[in-house]
Amino acid sequence: MPLGSISLFRLQTQNVSKPYQNPLERVLDEALADGRLDLSLPLLKQRGLEILGKEYETTALAEADIPQALARYYASEHATLFSARREEIEQAGRELLGIYSSNVFPEMKISWGTYPNHIGHTPNRRAASAATTICMHLRTARR
Repeated sequence: MPLGSISLFRLQTQNVSKPYQNPLERVLDEALADGRLDLSLPLLKQRGLEILGKEYETTALAEADIPQALARYYASEHATLFSARREEIEQAGRELLGIYSSNVFPEMKISWGTYPNHIGHTPNRRAASAATTICMHLRTARR
């Protein structure tokens, strides 16, 4: 087995089993970093944390409130900015809703932090089989 494969396996294992400190904050950071959320909108991350951290009884209530909550904030606290950049703010609201919809399922009682890590979860059987083969190979090589 090539040494690079062992290092890759260790890296993948560490990433899979590492618990998230705050999954909501991590997801927002990723959206800001890759440009799905506009970094130039003031306090967007803080408002996003507040809005997405709210508990909704149903998905329908979340869908109705999340985009409007962001628009209400900018309309009341940054009226000039809201007038000038309404489309970007509405897009950010839609993106927040997309983030919520991909991670929170109120009807199933699944919210941020319900599953804080992915220990024991493998993406598919082929990956699980490859991981088992590598572990067996490493154990045999040590003997």
